[in-house]
Amino acid sequence: MGTAWKDFLTDRSYEVIEKKADGAQVERKQVERVATNIHDWTLTQDGLLITINPYAVLAYAFGTTEVIIPWRDLKPFLAPNAPIPAQT
Repeated sequence: MGTAWKDFLTDRSYEVIEKKADGAQVERKQVERVATNIHDWTLTQDGLLITINPYAVLAYAFGTTEVIIPWRDLKPFLAPNAPIPAQT
């Protein structure tokens, strides 16, 4: 699997942050650092929630950013028998 999961989480997070940034510069390396940090993850019924705190990537004025990645999108990166919630 290597780093494919890191690239996937970074890409998804970058897309959300870039939209929110409204033209502000976004450093991909900073996004990768936060998106791949398990301390910023919450497992929810809907998927993986990545919480990006103010100043981690964007200015404080942009506030906290939440990126939710559905379980169905994460499935290729999980163990085949991983217990994930049924999708509704």
